[in-house]
Amino acid sequence: MSPSDREDCYYLQKYFWRKEYLTEHKFTSLMASAFFNCLAVIPTILLDALFIFTVATRSSLRSNSNILLALSGTDFPAGLILQAIAIAINVKAAFGIEPFCTLQMAHSVGLSGQAWASFSHLFLVSIDRYIAVKHALRYRVIVTKQKIKMYVLVAWAIWL
Repeated sequence: MSPSDREDCYYLQKYFWRKEYLTEHKFTSLMASAFFNCLAVIPTILLDALFIFTVATRSSLRSNSNILLALSGTDFPAGLILQAIAIAINVKAAFGIEPFCTLQMAHSVGLSGQAWASFSHLFLVSIDRYIAVKHALRYRVIVTKQKIKMYVLVAWAIWL
C-alpha cells in the first residue's frame, strides 16, 4: 500500500498505531486482551439471551423489575458487536496492520453509546428500586409495564 493510498485517521491521532510503537510488551498485552475478549464474548451473549428468554417465557419471573432488566439488555449488543470490534482492533494493532479508521471510529462511537445506554438503564433500575422501597403500597400503580416499556424506549432512543 502506498502512502497516498493509506487511510488517514486524522480524528484518531492519539490512538493511532504504527509499527514502530509496537514493542514485545505491547504485543503480549494486545494479544492477551484479544484472547480474553474471545473468551468473554460467547458467555456474554448466551447468558444475556438466556436471561431475556427466561423472563419472557416464565410468568413467575415477569415482575416489573425483571422486565426492566430484560428490556434493557445493554450487555447483549456489547457482547455481540463491541467485543468483536475490540478483538479485531487488538489483533490489527498487535500485528501492526495499517489503520482501519472506520472500524476504530465505530468502536469509539459504539463504546460511548454503550456507556450511555448502560448508565441510563442503571438510572431507570435505581428509580424503580427507589419507588419500590419508598412507595411500596403504590408501586404497582406508579410503575406499570407500559411505563417501563416507554422509558426503556426513550433511553434507547436517546442512545441511538
